[in-house]
Amino acid sequence: EGRDEECWKRVSVLLDSTLWLLDREKVALNAFMLLLEDLAEEASLTLCEKLFQYIETKQPSVLAVSKNRLYLLKTCNKLLKRLSREDNSLLCGRLLILVAKLLPLSERSGVNLVGGFDVDNKTDFVELEEGCTDESGRLVDADLYNSLWRVQGLLSNPPLVLEGRHWSEFHAGLKRVVQAFDKTSMKQKMEKQDLSASSYDVQSLKYSTSPNLLKLQLHDSSFKCEYLFQVLVVLNHLKIELPVKKPPTTKDEKALRQTQLELLPTLEAMVRKSLKKFTPGVTVDLLKTFIQREKHWILWKKVGRKEQVRASPPAEDKPANGEVTKVVKCPPFEKAALPGDLQMFKDPHESKPVAKPAPAKRKRASMMGFSKNKVQLGNEALDRLWNISSDN
Repeated sequence: EGRDEECWKRVSVLLDSTLWLLDREKVALNAFMLLLEDLAEEASLTLCEKLFQYIETKQPSVLAVSKNRLYLLKTCNKLLKRLSREDNSLLCGRLLILVAKLLPLSERSGVNLVGGFDVDNKTDFVELEEGCTDESGRLVDADLYNSLWRVQGLLSNPPLVLEGRHWSEFHAGLKRVVQAFDKTSMKQKMEKQDLSASSYDVQSLKYSTSPNLLKLQLHDSSFKCEYLFQVLVVLNHLKIELPVKKPPTTKDEKALRQTQLELLPTLEAMVRKSLKKFTPGVTVDLLKTFIQREKHWILWKKVGRKEQVRASPPAEDKPANGEVTKVVKCPPFEKAALPGDLQMFKDPHESKPVAKPAPAKRKRASMMGFSKNKVQLGNEALDRLWNISSDN
């Protein structure tokens, strides 16, 4: 520990010196980022934590350059591969928050444009047979146990749920799980009993699939809330994914697609109803907001925004006539919402009355021609010169 402190003193002096030289334009603009990348690769995890604490505290102006932000993103990704999600979860979170602060929301390297899933993050379990018992000799509900973890296994790869064989398994298993959750929720209300992990200040990053814990998990409000929240996120994704998928070709595929379109809203309503039975109203509202934002992200990537663009000329010697409508996926964010954005995020199942705009207030004659942030001096050249800066 003493050696790390001594090493950090030298590193902090080196970083300060590099920033001092950058301010005086004595070194290249990317010198600080290259130094940071080399230090993050060779330093210990303790030193890396202090290194990024230095970045969080100082927030050097060199990070305002877009290319330098990409250097930082590359450095953070390399360090995240070295870190353990279980043992270094705090540092992983700080790195992700730092990158989120520096890079814009529409940064393509951080929005998962392809829409891939972490299919390697699986929860392994061994299916039970009827009549199995736990370590205490008590009978275990094998059907419920298998349904619980089969459904959870499908959540890591949502497109797999829409396949015929997996769909029937998912649908039947989810109904069986929600029924068991509702039964224990009613029993908990009557007995005023809560075995929630949050009351013991315990944090777990992976589920435990031991059959001995099944009864405790059914009475654990935190476990049930986390489980059903995952299900809601996946159902929300499938509701958007299904209409934009490739149209089915065979008769059986068309029938399956129609069944799924009808059952997905029903399953979502069933899960929401079950969640409200053992979850505080504030938490339910928070989860609802999160899912709504997740829906907007999926629509931004999958559906896109319609824009009017000039039609390409049919020949080199003939100019293009008119405009065509083009769908732009992952459009850049605007300061104010465009009509196309509002249409992209509009839910076809919701029909809300459009609020009438408030009547515009009449300006006094002495204020006509002036706005809050713009000054008019009576001459176009003077107006442009004065309004270059907003704090004149």
